[in-house]
Amino acid sequence: MSTRYNTILTAVDGSEESYYALSRSIELAKTNNSRLVITHVVDYRNYSRMQLYSPYMLPAAEEKGQNILDESKEAAEKAGVVSVTVSMQQGMPKSKIPKEIAPEYEADLIVSGASGAGTFEKFIVGSVSGGIARHASCDVLIVRNDPEKKYETIMIPVDGSDTGLDAFKKELRWQRIPVPP
Repeated sequence: MSTRYNTILTAVDGSEESYYALSRSIELAKTNNSRLVITHVVDYRNYSRMQLYSPYMLPAAEEKGQNILDESKEAAEKAGVVSVTVSMQQGMPKSKIPKEIAPEYEADLIVSGASGAGTFEKFIVGSVSGGIARHASCDVLIVRNDPEKKYETIMIPVDGSDTGLDAFKKELRWQRIPVPP
């Protein structure tokens, strides 16, 4: 029995890493016959101070986000994903995505690109993908590489906990290897 994701949520921001995440999400949605939800979160913290100098910054960011969503939805539909939904929201992406958007759409997998923030920002506030992984109540896939590259080796770290064992069993099922009870 293979793992089946009913709803896959992917976060896009226009970066190369989010393109990799989108591509992997499309592949997984087609494999699992899943609904794909594509989200873009405008991080209002980046624009709140700039609004004092130019009131057009936030609307411009939202317009850019909508263009990213439109292009992403078109790519998913052209690739053959049957059910595609887009969602644009404002907030802090690393908490908004796992705590609000994923539950809203009943996502059972969140796919995110690996980076985007600079080293200093990651040290101070943590990366978006790290925040998603920490706060999500569903599976999370953080994509680092071009999805054209196939996985050759998969490492499943286990620590003896129930969730570690569940991750191990889930990967065995994914690879279609019989799972012991």
